[in-house]
Amino acid sequence: MCRSTRVQLAPAECASPLFPAGGSSREQCQQLLRSSLLQLCSAAPAAGDASATCLSPDAVSVMAASFTRGLLQHFSLYQLVFTQQQAHTQHQLHLPVESAVAPPALELALAEPDWQAHLAAEQAQREAEAAAADAAEAAAREAEEAARAAQRLAEEAAARQEQLQRVRQGVEWKHHLQQTLRCCLHACSYCFELRLKALVVFT
Repeated sequence: MCRSTRVQLAPAECASPLFPAGGSSREQCQQLLRSSLLQLCSAAPAAGDASATCLSPDAVSVMAASFTRGLLQHFSLYQLVFTQQQAHTQHQLHLPVESAVAPPALELALAEPDWQAHLAAEQAQREAEAAAADAAEAAAREAEEAARAAQRLAEEAAARQEQLQRVRQGVEWKHHLQQTLRCCLHACSYCFELRLKALVVFT
C-alpha cells in the first residue's frame, strides 16, 4: 500500500539567517557575511580560552572568496528557492514481508527410532485414509449402479404394464365388437321373422 501526501511549506519554515522570511537583498547578505566573519577573525586565540572560536585572516579570506564564488554568485536563485512556498510530496510505502518460519525448539526433537516410528505412523495413517477414500468411492459407484439398475427395472415394468393395458383394452374392444355384432344379428333375424310373419298373414 502506498500513500502520498503533499505538504505546503511556508517561507518562515524554510527561512535561514541569510534568507529571512521577508527576503533580503544581496548587499544585505554580503554585509551580514562580512560582519559574521569579522567577529570570528583574530590574529591569535585569546589566552586561557581554549574553547574560543577564532579564525585567522587567511581563513576568513578563503571563506569569503568561497561564499562569493558559490552562494552569492547564485544569490537570485537561492533567494527564489528559500523565500517561496514549496510543495513537498511525502511517500509512505507499506510492503508485506514474509519472514522465515522459526524452527522448532531442540527440546521437541525426537530420537531416530522415535522419528522413524512417527514417520511409519504417518504413512500408515495416509494409507488408511487412502483406503477409506477408495472404499467410499467404490461404495458410491455401487450405489449409483444399483440406482440405475432399479430405475431401468422400473422403466421396464412400466413398459410391460403399459403393454398389458393396451392388450387388455384390445381384448375389451374385441369383446364389445362381438357383443355389438350379436346384437345386430339378433335384430336382423328378428326383423326377418317379422317380415315372414307379415307375408304369411297377407297371403
